[in-house]
Amino acid sequence: MRYLIFCCCILLPFIGRADDTYVLTDTYGKPIECKLIDYAKGHALIDMDGTRYSLPLSRFSKASSRAILDWASNRAIRNGELRIQISSRHRDSLRDENNHQIQHVHYTITLLNDSKLDLDGVEVAYKIYWLDGRVDIKDPFYFWIDASETIGRINMRARHQFETEKI
Repeated sequence: MRYLIFCCCILLPFIGRADDTYVLTDTYGKPIECKLIDYAKGHALIDMDGTRYSLPLSRFSKASSRAILDWASNRAIRNGELRIQISSRHRDSLRDENNHQIQHVHYTITLLNDSKLDLDGVEVAYKIYWLDGRVDIKDPFYFWIDASETIGRINMRARHQFETEKI
């Protein structure tokens, strides 16, 4: 009996903050202490002392604009707006030089970006385990591969598809 187990995670080049409170700077270098609430269509919704403002990204410095976009991307991941579909297990059967049957398996992975912004720097790291029936159950994960796929950018409301490496 053979079993396959597939594990997957998404890596982004930033780390989320628990409180979403930032000190941003405007284009003139003036600090803006605020809590980030939302981001949509080039505008950041911020809360300053209980009052909400919708400000365009062009109002912020380049570094602050990048921080807002990173926050919005991380928030999209936390809220499940980047979905993963694992489908279409493909199995190839070959014979080696000793006429032993060798099976290779790989999957089709689809990432769906349902967020309100393009996501940059997306990398999918995955591990596929293969349990062969000849293996002692005390050591269940006899074969495995660790691999990753660098996607780069996934535009909003778009999908990206790739095939995993074979095991």
